[in-house]
Amino acid sequence: MQVVVGHANPDFDAYAATIAATKLYPGAHGVFLGTQNANVRAFHNLHEDFLDFVDLKGLDLKAIERIILVDTREADRVGEFRSVALDPAVEVIVYDHHPPADGDLKGVDD
Repeated sequence: MQVVVGHANPDFDAYAATIAATKLYPGAHGVFLGTQNANVRAFHNLHEDFLDFVDLKGLDLKAIERIILVDTREADRVGEFRSVALDPAVEVIVYDHHPPADGDLKGVDD
């Protein structure tokens, strides 16, 4: 399984990046962490039938083989997915426009 994860409490750039990554990686599922910005939630509710998101509660984290991180590479901002992103058996891909910092999660291209 492959998932796309942005930071907790996503704003529109994290949300849009999540959607884009699900298009770049067919079969990847977007996952929300925490609550969403009210505007993001309203937009998502209007279009959710066309988007590939799964509920974190029903997700088997051990089944994840690839995690695509968007709009963050900070381990502390990906909640439950921190351990997944640090698992050497899981492929990690990162798309983030923020400047790198010490302690960032590393992707396959880093």
